[in-house]
Amino acid sequence: MRQTWWRDPLVALIAAALVLSLSMGLRQTFGLFIEHLHLTTGTSISGISLSIAFQNLLWGAATPFVGMLADRYGTGRCLVGGGVLYSAGLAMLAFADSPLMVHLGGGLLVGLAVAATGFPWSWQP
Repeated sequence: MRQTWWRDPLVALIAAALVLSLSMGLRQTFGLFIEHLHLTTGTSISGISLSIAFQNLLWGAATPFVGMLADRYGTGRCLVGGGVLYSAGLAMLAFADSPLMVHLGGGLLVGLAVAATGFPWSWQP
């Protein structure tokens, strides 16, 4: 029986590489915009750095739970949810006018989004 083209392992590998490249590529560029965020939002550079540090901690803490959600509800749904969170976090960060919006957008929402679009896993005995 012939598989459909989108179930080919090469297509899955290319799709995974594309998702990870977008997710990690966006996250890695935040350091380039610290000065701009500092000037436009009035948030101190240490406050923006704290937001990115919170993002990294949340990414690590939420990853196993997102992996469990992916096992339960499907990887595609978790990727779409992560994409929505990523978009909301980046939009909030782009229009931030206070330190709270920087922390919520760049820290909380993007941290959860990176967990959903990165390498989620779950422990199954």
